[in-house]
Amino acid sequence: MFYPLGKPPKRQTAERVPVRTSPGALAFWRFKVPRMRLAPIMLVGALLAPLSARSQDTEKAPPSRESVAVAAHQAIEDGFRFLREKQNKDGSWGSHDPVALEDSQLGFGLTSRGAQHSVRLACTSIIAKAFLHYPLRTKEHGETLDKGIHAVLSGWKCPYDPGEAFNVWGYAYILDFLTALWDHPYGSAHRNEMKRIIPEVIEQLRKLQAHEGGWAYYSDPGMGGDCLSFTTASVMLPLMKAKKQGFDIPEGMLGDAAKIMKRMMYPDKNMMYGYYLKRSTTHPLEELGAGARTQAGGLALHHYDDTYTREILRERNQFFFKTLDYVERIGNKRIIPHRDAPHNISGYFFYYGCYYAAEVMTLLGKDVPPEHWNHLVTVILRNQEKEKSWWDTICYGYGDKWGTGFAILSLEHYLAAHGALEKKPAASRPAGSKP
Repeated sequence: MFYPLGKPPKRQTAERVPVRTSPGALAFWRFKVPRMRLAPIMLVGALLAPLSARSQDTEKAPPSRESVAVAAHQAIEDGFRFLREKQNKDGSWGSHDPVALEDSQLGFGLTSRGAQHSVRLACTSIIAKAFLHYPLRTKEHGETLDKGIHAVLSGWKCPYDPGEAFNVWGYAYILDFLTALWDHPYGSAHRNEMKRIIPEVIEQLRKLQAHEGGWAYYSDPGMGGDCLSFTTASVMLPLMKAKKQGFDIPEGMLGDAAKIMKRMMYPDKNMMYGYYLKRSTTHPLEELGAGARTQAGGLALHHYDDTYTREILRERNQFFFKTLDYVERIGNKRIIPHRDAPHNISGYFFYYGCYYAAEVMTLLGKDVPPEHWNHLVTVILRNQEKEKSWWDTICYGYGDKWGTGFAILSLEHYLAAHGALEKKPAASRPAGSKP
């Protein structure tokens, strides 16, 4: 695997957590080094960092844009191969096969039929959208996409089981995919079905809207549940797209959601996890964990009424990249519930955040510093697994499906932003390498 900006970090385990210092500093492991010895080690690392950085700069120049694009295309094709092998017979992705893990370690469970179906359809919609937006689809890719479309159109109705329902996530990403398919030439053959299904999906989301105005993890038709910023944003975005396409959105549905989203903003414009924290006087702000959800939340408010101006979006996108490496180290693949994690960072925010950060950067266009795109593609490429998937949290047979879908969508944004999505560049050598 080609890594644009250097080798990937060492694989993390639950027992050994790498603590990041400055570039080139000596790594040390928590629980392995006595506290009294930490200060000398950090001092030596800090002194060596400038020398290490200079030596790296002279040894290897940054890779060319063409080389990075080639690597991104290859990663996408490898990811598609993994997804084709893992597609279910009915065209969906994901399963409830156990992964030697207790629900209590995840912070959520998927033991009910409705929850399983909803997450499976969410995974299928995310992955199908990744196949849809890749213009260099092969015949096999097209067949895989057709099966995915069939799975969504035939199984879109999510059963509801009281107390543990992920129906909101299912309907949110079903609507996200169908609105994308509606605008794409590939969806012309399915227009009649979508005309019938999209309004019904919207109605299901209306029933699950909480009394506070947004949407919760465990929503129910009784308007219960705590509104969460990222869940609400994930619903608002496809709802606004459906409205632009001419579909009716019930009066007040988007307005109420926007109101609660604005209440969930901190003064610095980061989004809090959920509205219940507004009523808390003891819960910490957890700023370092806010980057991922703020990308989706800011994007939703920007499209609604420009509450999030382009300037605010740019600033919060910059904040995301300032904290991305930290989140990668302490959140990605950490099998621990968010309530117990450092800064309440859950693994499942990782590729979710990368995807919505890429959406924000696509909207900002030329206002995005090149190093942000480079940072994003580097992080995604270096985290691709040996089997060519991506995953950020273990969730039965679902985590590596939504992770792979979000990662590929992010790479597609990168390629589109650099004019390299529709035509794969010829393989080229990294800048500074010998012929």
